[in-house]
Amino acid sequence: MPGGIKLNTGLIKWFYQALVYSLSRWSLFRLSPIREELLNQLESAGGRSLGLVGAIGILSGTVIIDQSVRMVGAAGEVPVKLLSWTLFGEAGALAVGFLVAARVAPTMGADLALMRFRGELKHLAAINIPVADYLVVPRVVSLIFVSALLAVYFMACTLLGGMLIASFLRDFSFLPQLARFFEIVSPLGILIAILKCSLFGGVVALISCYYGLAVERDAKRLSQAGSEALTRSLLALGVLDVGAVLLSAMLE
Repeated sequence: MPGGIKLNTGLIKWFYQALVYSLSRWSLFRLSPIREELLNQLESAGGRSLGLVGAIGILSGTVIIDQSVRMVGAAGEVPVKLLSWTLFGEAGALAVGFLVAARVAPTMGADLALMRFRGELKHLAAINIPVADYLVVPRVVSLIFVSALLAVYFMACTLLGGMLIASFLRDFSFLPQLARFFEIVSPLGILIAILKCSLFGGVVALISCYYGLAVERDAKRLSQAGSEALTRSLLALGVLDVGAVLLSAMLE
């Protein structure tokens, strides 16, 4: 593939090359076509995920608080501690990563596969537009950025929506428990959760680009590109999350 990334390299090597290449090409966004592609990807990925992420966040927060209040009551710190562990532990980042993958990976993989099938990649190369610059970089950078924003959005929906609804369903005082939550949680924990979600977003984008661009020019393969991007993304996120848990346990 033009632009410094070759699809015929090994999968892990390609991921590494594509990630480094994407993060080192910020100067590309001064070019109008690539900047427009970035904005299109930001709107597509963020808009496609906003409703689902918000709804799952509110429902998750409500269920967590409701169940913890049932078990230990609303007076102690257990409900807000459980909510903070869920939000800023492995579960919160993995939930955002899965939601982003479910909404973005099939479409991204299928769109790129269709462009390859139509011969659009050759047209780009013929007019000296690197395929990696125009197709891979905007998608990777946009999904890293969108995932960070969705992480903040998911946290806000889970925290505020869950606590607010639980205050109507249970004997759960909203403002005192909210203040208690911010006393318990650390800024570092919030930052780590956001960075982890950004990493997961980048992984989803890389896998979607790979399986979209590597598909053979065969109409029967087009439908498989999106499903491959989704299943491989979910598998990769699960492996990364387990790896993070094991690494954390080793460092303790």
